[in-house]
Amino acid sequence: MKNKKSKLYDSLFLSSRDDIASNVAICDISMTLDNSEVDKYSNKLANYLKTENLSKGDVVAILAEKSSYSIIAVFAIMKIGATFLILDKEDSNKRNSFKLNETKSKLLISDFKFRNNANDLVKDCKIKKLIINQESNCKDKIISDFSVNILKASKKPIKQSVYDDDVAYILYTSGSTGMPKGAMITYGSIYPLIAYTVNRFNLNTSDKILFTVPMMFDVSIWDIFISRLSGAELVIPITISVIPSLLKQIEEKKITYFYAVSTLLILFSDTFSNIDSYNLKSVKTIIFGASICPSSTIFSLMKNFSSASFYNCYGTVETSVAQTFYRVTNSDHHYNISLPIGASFEGVNYHILKENGKLAKKNEVGEIIIDGPNIMKGYVNQPTLTNSVIKDAPKKSGLKNKVYFTGDLARIDNHGQSIVIGRKDDQIKSGSKRIELDEIQLTVNNHENVLEVAVIAIPDPILENKIKALVVLKKNCQLKSNDIHNYCKASLPPYMVPHLIEIVKKIPKNRSGKIDRKLILQNTINSSESIFIETSRKKLRKVTPGEQYNGTKNNILSERLVYLTELDSSGLSEIYEYSKEPMFYRFMEYNCHQSKEDTNLYIKSLINKTKKVYPDFEAMYWYIRLIPSGKIIGTI
Repeated sequence: MKNKKSKLYDSLFLSSRDDIASNVAICDISMTLDNSEVDKYSNKLANYLKTENLSKGDVVAILAEKSSYSIIAVFAIMKIGATFLILDKEDSNKRNSFKLNETKSKLLISDFKFRNNANDLVKDCKIKKLIINQESNCKDKIISDFSVNILKASKKPIKQSVYDDDVAYILYTSGSTGMPKGAMITYGSIYPLIAYTVNRFNLNTSDKILFTVPMMFDVSIWDIFISRLSGAELVIPITISVIPSLLKQIEEKKITYFYAVSTLLILFSDTFSNIDSYNLKSVKTIIFGASICPSSTIFSLMKNFSSASFYNCYGTVETSVAQTFYRVTNSDHHYNISLPIGASFEGVNYHILKENGKLAKKNEVGEIIIDGPNIMKGYVNQPTLTNSVIKDAPKKSGLKNKVYFTGDLARIDNHGQSIVIGRKDDQIKSGSKRIELDEIQLTVNNHENVLEVAVIAIPDPILENKIKALVVLKKNCQLKSNDIHNYCKASLPPYMVPHLIEIVKKIPKNRSGKIDRKLILQNTINSSESIFIETSRKKLRKVTPGEQYNGTKNNILSERLVYLTELDSSGLSEIYEYSKEPMFYRFMEYNCHQSKEDTNLYIKSLINKTKKVYPDFEAMYWYIRLIPSGKIIGTI
């Protein structure tokens, strides 16, 4: 089959944009850039990369927050025909070094915030680095923060021949071998989704797209590409952790389109957000996915976003973000738990395959398999693993093409709609991240004093799953669960660190001698302690560590995010100590504080962000307690 020139590349970078040159392209807290400025700066960076002997096919890594800088870096890398690799800022240097080495990355582009991480990675991997937003007194809008060499670079457009089979980007996901696996997504793989999205939702220069997800999440690439292709403005919010602030931005910026993970929609629907006080009629389209969202949440939000259409989407990193869409309507109330994933778009197909190799019919369950040009090229340097998930469908299915086996299980209901019901293997979702339980298990097992480990997922209404590890220690070992927790924090990204760790003498097994995860889960539910940070709008009375709390479930912080105000020294100490707990920093923009100074700076930054958009916010009273005993272990 002939390798065609990439329509995506040509549409993004070679088509004339003169008619929208002055239209705003990117808006974030620090600056607003129009299309001509985005092209000017990305051309300069692209030409600079060429002077560093980077060319088509090379891999360039990015370690940065979502910002105008990081988006310009993505465009610059693509303009020279290179492949961009988004590094996860939560990952350890060990894991990011693995990614850099496996992909043979030639350059690491980092923002100033992660300069120390970048320095360590450069030493480990022996590659060049580029800090793209250094502190500078130069008044030029964005390039002022680049090095002097980039300032001198040409702004002349680069014309590169890019084809459908060329790799546009690489994203890593959790792997069952103890290290992550990198999915290579080509221009031809991602283009069908980008073109479909722009056309299906009629995106154009009058639209404003809210950029809600982190850079390392594949949806971020989706948002970046559709805003560029349609000429829509991409709005980077000040924060997504203060819900009223985010809703206020949607109202003031007149956002028309956004993607939301289920957790965000749940927080929107919580009464604490005061969503009824905002005018959200500008929103036309809301796409949600990444994890199963309760149907009740969507039906509730349909009243608040009265002008918006809600679409449940389904997809995987390996199949270029999303493949199916289902528009939710008021006639869907019979779906009282999960919503259908809907139909795939033109050129892409999915099927439900039973264990016997035949396609599922109504009221039958099977694995979702995907057929189409959107399937990845493969995993980096892992042909065996690639061939285990991209292969010929069973003859009994009647399908003739190679398909991608997702591992997701779905049921076809009486209406012929597909409902995702879980995973075939032990990969789970927690906080919108796909996680291999075996990877965590292997990591903990590598501890020199650990004899055996079992890792399970515990259903959670907000994260979808929390992670628990049962650990059997070697004879005469005196390790505590906190020691294992610290080891995990040093070896795994925060979202993979078990929320609960229990030292046990024996791990339950089934008759075949395998770990009985179902029995462990059954024994765990309603018996384990876990930390929650709670808040009350009014300080009704002082609570003290050790007493039993008799409040209502509605006070749990995991169901909302709170405004912050100035803290005294004891309050600061409390936040620092509990910032070490995954259930705390998971809701604090994924920051695990290394010192009290980190905590102090972080609190101040949130206060300042909040004051800019919500000047009259109310102070909150915090306390920390254990679930389910209700014992209070700290106050703020």
